[in-house]
Amino acid sequence: MLSLCSLIIALVTASVSVALPHEARTVELSERQGPSGYVVYPPGGTSFDIIGGGGPNGGVTYLNIQYQGVNLQDPYVQTVGIDIYLHDPTGQQADSYLTYEFASDPSGTLIEGYFVPALCGDFELVFIEHQNMGNFGDIIKFKAAAPSITIVCSPEQR
Repeated sequence: MLSLCSLIIALVTASVSVALPHEARTVELSERQGPSGYVVYPPGGTSFDIIGGGGPNGGVTYLNIQYQGVNLQDPYVQTVGIDIYLHDPTGQQADSYLTYEFASDPSGTLIEGYFVPALCGDFELVFIEHQNMGNFGDIIKFKAAAPSITIVCSPEQR
C-alpha cells in the first residue's frame, strides 16, 4: 500500500503525465560516451494490468518507474534527468511520452515516479538519459535502456 506521500506524488505525477503532449518529440541524441544509469524497475517482460482502460478516464494501476542515475567525480559525470516514453515496435501506435526531463531530488540519484499510460499493448519503455559531462554544463542525451513491457487494459469490474 502506498504511503500518503507516495500517493500524493503518484497523483501529481499521473496528472502531469496525462497533461503532457503524447505525440513523438524529436530529440537529437548523442552516442553514449561513458557510464550511464540503469533501470531498476520494471525489468523487461513486466506486465501491467490497467483496470478501466488507459488514459485520464481509467486506470487504477500505475506504472512504477525506477531509474538509477550516476554521480561520479573523476571524471565528473552526473545524470541530471530522463525522458521516458512508450514505443510500439510494430509502429502501429505513435510514441507516447510519459515524462520529459524527470529528475531525482537533489540529494540522490534514484529517479522514481508513477505514471498512468494512455495506451495499451506491447511496448519498449524507452529511457533517454540526460547527463552532465563536465563542470561546464555540457549536457548530452542518449538512449540508455528500453525494456519490453506489456500494458493490459482490462474493463472495470463493478
